[in-house]
Amino acid sequence: MFKRHMKSKLINWFLQLSRPKKTLFSVLAVTLAAAIIAVSTLAVFGQFGNAVDIISGKYLPEKTDDPYISVNSGNTGKVPADMEIDPVGATLLAGYLKNGADYHLDADGWKAEIDKALAYAAKNGLNTVIVPLNENGNKIYGGENDALAYITKAASKKSIAVYGEYSLLAKGNKARYLISSDEDISAISNEIDSIVSSYSLSGLLLNDYYTVNGGADYAAYINGGSGMGLDAYLRDRLAKAVEKIAGSAKEANGGITVGITADAVWATEKKVKGGIESDAEVFEALTDGHADTVMWLNKGYADCVFVSIPYSTRDSSVPFGEVAEWWTKMVGATTRLNFTLAAYNVGSGETWDSPTQLADQLSSVPVLTASGYAFDSISSLEKDTTGNAKNATRYLSEHEAMGVKGLSFTSVYSNKFTTYSKVLSFTGASDPDYALKMNGKEVKRTARGYFSFNETLKNGENTFVFEHKGKTRTFNITYEAVIIKRVAPRADQKLGGGSIISVSVTARNGSAVTATLGGTTITLNRIGSENNDTAIKQEFFDYTGVFTLPEAVNSAQDLGAIEFKAVCRSLSDSATGGRITVRAKGDTSVSSGGSYQSGYGIQVDVGTRYVAEVISPQAQTLDGDLIDERSRPTNAYLPAGTVDYCDENEIVYYSPYNDENTSFRKLDYGKRVYSDAVSVFKATLPETNSITLKSTEIKDRHTVMTFDTQWKAPFNVTLAPQDYANPYAPNAMPDYSVSDVTYEYIDIEFCYAVSAQGKISLNGNPVFKNGEWIKNGNNFVLRLYLKKAGSFYGWTAQYNEKNQLEFYFLNPAKITTAPNNYGYRLDGVVIMLDPGHGGEEDPGAVGSNTVNTEAVLNLYLTKKIQRELENLGATVVLTRSTNETVYLVERSAMANEVKPDLFISIHRNASTSTSAEGYSNYYFHPFSKPFAQAIYDRTVKAFYYERRVNYYPFHVARISCCPSILTENGFMSNALDFARIQTDSHNEINAYYTVQGIIDYFAAIQ
Repeated sequence: MFKRHMKSKLINWFLQLSRPKKTLFSVLAVTLAAAIIAVSTLAVFGQFGNAVDIISGKYLPEKTDDPYISVNSGNTGKVPADMEIDPVGATLLAGYLKNGADYHLDADGWKAEIDKALAYAAKNGLNTVIVPLNENGNKIYGGENDALAYITKAASKKSIAVYGEYSLLAKGNKARYLISSDEDISAISNEIDSIVSSYSLSGLLLNDYYTVNGGADYAAYINGGSGMGLDAYLRDRLAKAVEKIAGSAKEANGGITVGITADAVWATEKKVKGGIESDAEVFEALTDGHADTVMWLNKGYADCVFVSIPYSTRDSSVPFGEVAEWWTKMVGATTRLNFTLAAYNVGSGETWDSPTQLADQLSSVPVLTASGYAFDSISSLEKDTTGNAKNATRYLSEHEAMGVKGLSFTSVYSNKFTTYSKVLSFTGASDPDYALKMNGKEVKRTARGYFSFNETLKNGENTFVFEHKGKTRTFNITYEAVIIKRVAPRADQKLGGGSIISVSVTARNGSAVTATLGGTTITLNRIGSENNDTAIKQEFFDYTGVFTLPEAVNSAQDLGAIEFKAVCRSLSDSATGGRITVRAKGDTSVSSGGSYQSGYGIQVDVGTRYVAEVISPQAQTLDGDLIDERSRPTNAYLPAGTVDYCDENEIVYYSPYNDENTSFRKLDYGKRVYSDAVSVFKATLPETNSITLKSTEIKDRHTVMTFDTQWKAPFNVTLAPQDYANPYAPNAMPDYSVSDVTYEYIDIEFCYAVSAQGKISLNGNPVFKNGEWIKNGNNFVLRLYLKKAGSFYGWTAQYNEKNQLEFYFLNPAKITTAPNNYGYRLDGVVIMLDPGHGGEEDPGAVGSNTVNTEAVLNLYLTKKIQRELENLGATVVLTRSTNETVYLVERSAMANEVKPDLFISIHRNASTSTSAEGYSNYYFHPFSKPFAQAIYDRTVKAFYYERRVNYYPFHVARISCCPSILTENGFMSNALDFARIQTDSHNEINAYYTVQGIIDYFAAIQ
């Protein structure tokens, strides 16, 4: 309303002007508009940091007629008007600014030399300079020529951060401080405190700290070494000095980053276990300089490390890549790891003669896991004539392998094959400096040569000829319009008598499908698409049905193979599945008697009924009267140790995609559990249960309720009243979407309980206002009323060492206001970040560039979010910190162990449609919806296309201990999105918005 009012006032003011004044203001307006267009155009093409309207401060989101132009620089993030990008918050790209090399403090033109070096740094994408403060004891701060004051001021104007590097033991005039002297250590600390208090430094690096055997330190060791040995004494003294000095600097300037500069080799394996494997005679920091830099970092003495590596990738004794990998494994999970490259060596011959040596070094670093990179001096880059500087800075700005030199495909792997899908995707990359044509027509690509498009196939053979750089590649693809694509089970199966099995067919949409087994024919029902991609029309759907096998007899029964048939309009198709055999009576893997001692402390009497005991930390439960593998938020987890009677025979569900059977046991209380989550034996359980609430404690982050139980019977947990979109839609995936969170209480229903007692004391509780016991048939319910409708944050249950049942309810996290970009601090908040996929075994989706897989890019974004959160005081736990394989069950187990305040899984999307793009996120539990919405409302601004907040039963979204969501941050399969999501600028903005969404969520629950 205010904006409309102001607009009308401006119009009236303009109309009242005289004609000359109207003309003058019109000319000014046109000139200003032209300037805005010019600035915006430069921003899009990467000349300015962000594409922002200089009048409103808002991002200009309109797409160009040719959207491929918008990714020419990759710098297309929608920058928020209030975002002040800390240059060190992004991937740190630094150059050393050295007195005597880049500028000469003893000459008249030193300021101009500094200006020139900073201009070069800014032009080539460097966001930080590292300034040696007292190299060889020669100070550049204080006095008449205060270079440090000038550098910090000049760098600030160019949005370049300044790190000071302090030579720790350099006293001046070639003298050295003594590590054994408390007086000397105090002098060093006081000097550093004065520097970080007086100058606007973003970081301080400690260098030149090595000690040697002998000298004055030896006399101190003789007097006070306590017999520990001189080497141990010097290592101990140096470690304590670094801890004290770094801690003091942080106290003097709470916002500064304190780090160390480390030599490449901590130690070699031949001298110290765990060292790098090398037979070369090199300087070893631990043994030659008494500096246990790895221990310092793992104990948190420093926030970051800059590892200086003078070796090339082709060095025969200590290759660059092996050094980088060693440091990543040793400290990559605990500190910000940066690598300093020896730019002064380029062109020096031997292994340094390649024009891509520096870029090769960058590509050999474990992919995108480093926090930053530095070059030993800006002048060595500026003066380089080998091409190394250009290639290296290009590599860093793009965060991808050096420019594509040929034609490659990532979605089509064979030149000749048959497909049953009518639509085929082509994704890949090519040299952007040369034309790419398919069947004589130009292929549209991004500026880096990425392409992605769909082709509709005709029946029979389809030929696609690609021409690039004088070479051709031909694909001969045959399309067969089959009705049945796959069936399950395909393999032969031997099952117990009376088992219930599902059978599945993937058939063309609109088919009528039947299955026949042992003379019995059933009709299979089409189930809804479980693919959340709505960008394309789905050709094939799954059809499923259920057979109940005959009871077991004294001999095995061969029922023959399953015969499938599908009719779609005038066409029909048939397929044969696996052969089904019913095992003979007594042929079972379940123990039939004898004593049994539970692994979780429950002694049960031997009986004749089958009992299932949960052996996994948490067993997922599913509806007992259905045959599917669909998780529902209305079904609770059961902790390890839970026992109940179960059916003698398993329920078997077959997936048509991988032909693997999934087995379940149905428990007497009405739910199914996965067979591999329980141990089954014969026993007798108590007929009833009794429940006593022993205590309710309000701890720092949780409300803990402890119960005594007669035995470890199952229970249900329900949030109510709560409406869901369509949880039991016929032949469709359950839709547990919630438009609003309306639940007012949580019910814990204890099965088989005939008595329940214990005082429900909730005075001052941050989650619940009161509670009551309710009798419900054969069960008792503990109903806990929420202080506010819809305000619930997660739960988990476990049995303690006393075999008591403990429920953990997450308390709402408290955050404090602060004068920063976000307006809040997150001290005390625990957030778990889950970079999806990982390792060679699970790279995730692959885009046009096979180097930056989804797993790699997920970790890249995760580390940016981590950095932002930690700067706000949050404790951040990662499910993986390197590109390694972590299984889904391990990720959920970590969450249940840590019990964080929030869990966010970071992913990139992919689709068979190359047009699909944009951001979306997913929740499972209704109490996760507000968090998902808060993140979405912010983060979607960083993308062109909005894909909504969605319900979906992703494994990690089903974590119940806290609000848990899965985010899809752009599409790997879309060339435009893929080009964006590889860039540092876009990921920086993506991380900013994600953290802002986290802040919004916490602010809303205060």
